[in-house]
Parts: sequence; structure tokens; C-alpha cells
Amino acid sequence: MLVVCGESRVGKTTLVLQFVDGTFDPRYVSTIGVDFKIKQASVNGLNVKLQIWDTAGAERFRSLIMSYFRGANGVIFVFDVTKPDTFEEIKSTYSNMIELGHISEDTPCALIANKTDLGPRAVSTEEIAKWCDDHGHMPFFETSATDHGSVTSAFEGFTQVILGRENDNPQ
Repeated sequence: MLVVCGESRVGKTTLVLQFVDGTFDPRYVSTIGVDFKIKQASVNGLNVKLQIWDTAGAERFRSLIMSYFRGANGVIFVFDVTKPDTFEEIKSTYSNMIELGHISEDTPCALIANKTDLGPRAVSTEEIAKWCDDHGHMPFFETSATDHGSVTSAFEGFTQVILGRENDNPQ
């Protein structure tokens, strides 16, 4: 199970729909609570079934969605590269989730810098890389929900990271 989180309007739902259905719809539809999609994918020669939980970004849903993080195989944090406040909010959310025990330092996490097709860009790749390095070498991906290739690379790349961790730490 992958959980996708971030502020409202950063493109979480459009990323999930692009990955799962190969579609892009520029109309904004706010997620109410949590929604999920399932995608069969081939990653490193393995057929995997990904259950992707798309969480609402609105503050009023925060307490509702926190329970979804505990059972997650991985968490994807999404922000909008044209809005630096969404990057700052992700930093705060990540720290709070660890502090409150919703995720642990060992929970596989990835960061997606979305909306790279829009401008002007307000958060540099270097700034993103530094923050990710400072937080356990968290993988990060730059995407545009209009570009199926970048979105697929992000989700499949993160899935490879998770599968690699599971193979390194069999239970």
C-alpha cells in the first residue's frame, strides 16, 4: 500500500490518475477524505499489485487520514514546485508524522516535485536534493501530471526502492 499526501492543489489526484489510468484532467476536483486506486505493474520483472491511497490535502481531513499511514509500505509526499509554501509544508508534515509516530524513520518515503511543466519554478532541484539527503537519502522525482512517462517513472522507481528494502530485510 502506497499513501500519497500533500497540500490541496499540488496534484496528488492527477498524478494517481495519470499513473493508474493514463489520463490527465486539468479540472480540479477536491478529494474528500481518502480515495484509492489499484494498478498492476511490472517492476524489475516482478508483477506487483499497487494499492495507492490518495489522501485529501485539506486540513479538516488530517485526523481522518493519519490512520492510513501506519500500515503503509511507502509514503509519497507531493508538493508543487511553483509554490514554495507547499514544499515547506511537506517538510513540516514529514517531521510531525515521525514525531507523532504515524510513520517511523524506517518507513520508505519518497518526495515528488510536481508541476514541473508550469512556471516559474520556485523550488530548485538542488534544494530538494539537499533536503532529501538530510532525511535518509529519500528518493525524489520531478514530474508533470501531463507527462505519463515522468509519473510512471516516479511510481515505479519508488516501488523499486520499496521492493529493494523488502528483499534486504526479509521477515
